[in-house]
Amino acid sequence: YRRLIAAQLLSLTGSQMQVVAINWHVYVLTRSPLALGFVGLTRVVPIVIFSLWGGVVADRFDRRRVMLMTQMAMTAVALALWGVTALGREQLWMLYALNALSASAVAFDGPSRQALIPRLVPTEDLPGALSLNLSVFQASLIGGPALGGLIIAHHPGSSQTAGLSLIYLINAISFLAVIWTLLVMDVPPL
Repeated sequence: YRRLIAAQLLSLTGSQMQVVAINWHVYVLTRSPLALGFVGLTRVVPIVIFSLWGGVVADRFDRRRVMLMTQMAMTAVALALWGVTALGREQLWMLYALNALSASAVAFDGPSRQALIPRLVPTEDLPGALSLNLSVFQASLIGGPALGGLIIAHHPGSSQTAGLSLIYLINAISFLAVIWTLLVMDVPPL
């Protein structure tokens, strides 16, 4: 559990950095508040649509495997964002589509992660583990955007896409911590 929570802190921080980067990226490309608003829409609609299915999948399948698949999917999205940005080939529709794909993976990842925690800690430690899980999430909500903002601010002007592509790459790398943890994790049987 300790390895997973530490890996989650890295991964969630990277994901929050990516949220800031996508928002800034869309604004830099369009200078349109409406286009920026659609970023949130492309994020929330897949989560709303797939969240119920995410819970069903978490109940019916091996939660560790579901998380492995979702983490690999989010890694692929971050690498795609990095690639198109580094090559200067990004387009608005690509950012929206990749944001929606990432959100779809989150809709399946969250329920599986929440359902996995009770299998990793003794029952008497579960309230503390769930509190720590929430604390890690809240810390990443603060730290991720702050770090993302620092990287963007460090690459002003025409090199802004260099900062954005760096954030996408950092996020892709951050998922590797969770993937490695899930691969070496010994989950007790039900």
